[in-house]
Amino acid sequence: NMDARFGEAQRGKRRVAVIGAGAAGCAAAWSLSRYPEKFEVHLFDSCDAPGGAALTTEMPTSRVHGENFRINDGVQGGTPSYRNTALLFEQAGFQMHGLRLRVSFGDRNTRWSNYKVHEEVIDAHKSEIARFGTVLKLISALEPLFLVIPIKLTLAMFGFSSTFRNDMVFPLVALFFGTGNQTPSVSSAIVARVFLDDDLKLFDYDARYFLNQQPEMSAFPPLRDVYNALVSPPENTTSSAAPQPQSSPSSNKAPQPQSPPIRCRLGQAVCSVRRHSNFVEIFARKENQVEEEEREWERFDEAVMACGADVSRKVLEEMSFWER
Repeated sequence: NMDARFGEAQRGKRRVAVIGAGAAGCAAAWSLSRYPEKFEVHLFDSCDAPGGAALTTEMPTSRVHGENFRINDGVQGGTPSYRNTALLFEQAGFQMHGLRLRVSFGDRNTRWSNYKVHEEVIDAHKSEIARFGTVLKLISALEPLFLVIPIKLTLAMFGFSSTFRNDMVFPLVALFFGTGNQTPSVSSAIVARVFLDDDLKLFDYDARYFLNQQPEMSAFPPLRDVYNALVSPPENTTSSAAPQPQSSPSSNKAPQPQSPPIRCRLGQAVCSVRRHSNFVEIFARKENQVEEEEREWERFDEAVMACGADVSRKVLEEMSFWER
């Protein structure tokens, strides 16, 4: 019955589908769930647990500690500039823990680090290291131009050697952004910000040693626990912005059961999204549903695409030229 299905939306509560239960999707669903009088939140993901690429892995029994322990696999921590992340963790009842970051790159003849002063690679590139600091300042001054120029092209334009690019700059940028083989295509302006922007930088650039400090960082708590807490808050959670009205002691009506703040649809892969002028239709295949079964479309007022661009392109119907 279509009228019954969308009755809540007709009474003023908007049905919102959040597609993707990774970091962005969990944060979006949690934020909306703080206002249960305004939103009915559905969180979709093909996996059976929230978190996306940020996973917590159970490790075998340690010979040192004598017990199982857990590590965050994929994302381990962040910088003090991750203020919103820290606040979100606190809302879920968790805290980040401070540490000093020591990193090293390369192997044998290409090895260098941020905690040893004398390294052969650094000594061999000391003139390029000093010049790269000047180029970073130029990039920052002309940021709109360098925003569209990849770092590989900037380094080539200013005559930096292939060994400096491949052994020093690209490994460091890959560490910053987790960009893998696409590291040479990262925007030059973004690279400069990592060194010079007070809200983004991880390291202060050193014109002699490239990196010669151990910056303050923060280790994340077990992310599986964080995401489970965000999407499965306590049953008595209510909106902080608009407290729910209390029933009168003299009322004879039985209290109405409360819907969960977030309806977790884990294990349901969104296959198609149709956009209309004032609503969205979504088809999500359940874990055991076969391809030939008839599609059952659900109607929502809004959809939040908290998934990768490749997934969005696959599931969105009738995308515009600019969207593609």
